[in-house]
Amino acid sequence: MTFINQDMPEAGDTVVVGMSGGVDSTLTAFMLRQKGCRVIGVTMSLWDGSLPELKPGKPLRESCFGPGEEENIAGCERFCKEQGIEYHVIDVKEQYKKEVLEYFKREYRSGRTPNPCIRCNRMIKFGALLDGVQKLGISFDYFCTGHYAKVVRPEQGDDLRRENGPQCGQHRQHNRGHPHTEPVAPDHPAVFPRAVVE
Repeated sequence: MTFINQDMPEAGDTVVVGMSGGVDSTLTAFMLRQKGCRVIGVTMSLWDGSLPELKPGKPLRESCFGPGEEENIAGCERFCKEQGIEYHVIDVKEQYKKEVLEYFKREYRSGRTPNPCIRCNRMIKFGALLDGVQKLGISFDYFCTGHYAKVVRPEQGDDLRRENGPQCGQHRQHNRGHPHTEPVAPDHPAVFPRAVVE
């Protein structure tokens, strides 16, 4: 199967960047702004305080679900303010609890190995987060994250679709010069391409 590269954001495009507070997503927002894109930063708020800290007085900040979320959000907010980037926090706590945490417990209790990150990407990052962006009335051309991938679609005649899925795929790329980009289709707020396994 032959693939064609998807277009990357150009100057003047509106790009929503999913920001975690880490270096990768922050650099993605910075690079896109430098390129002349209108950048809108968004962070999903997951932490609901339902789990106790493991070590009193020393919160875990390295996890996506933990008590250090406020610091990460404050860092994103500070960066966006300094760069003149519009910024929003999208509350996805309920969806995260239902789609990721409950799923994890259910699978673990059933003797299966859960994969919460894949579920979170599909249901939360490329689902509930973008639904929240849409509810704010934000229209955009691209959704980017700090992940590194080369986004492609099949050449004419090749078809990756299962049922009515999108005609595009994602190849991993270890080139830190290109932000991970999700193309936006006219009838979808965002299209998350399927991973192509050859």
